[in-house]
Amino acid sequence: MLKTNESGYVLLEIIVCLALTTLLISICVPIIIHIKTELIVLTDRTDAYHYLYNDIQSLNQEQLPITKTKQIRSTTANFSFYLDDDLIVGRGVWVNAKERTEQIYVYYYPKSD
Repeated sequence: MLKTNESGYVLLEIIVCLALTTLLISICVPIIIHIKTELIVLTDRTDAYHYLYNDIQSLNQEQLPITKTKQIRSTTANFSFYLDDDLIVGRGVWVNAKERTEQIYVYYYPKSD
């Protein structure tokens, strides 16, 4: 005669499935959070470079030095422009999503007319 009561076997399958699902979630969630944090850091850095690059080309040497503050996504960045010999130097400083201070430089040699 075959045994028809398999409720213990089904319970064991559910426990194993729950354990595997929990393991998978506990591995994937930190990885996804890390990737999103890196995405924010790289996006802020790219936006800061774009701002510096676009702004430095429109500056006049007589206006220098200049200091500006701009909101980039959720962080506040300080940008300063100054003259170093014939070069215009743009510098950006902000605290990134990893709570580390970042700074970037953009150099521009203005065209002589």
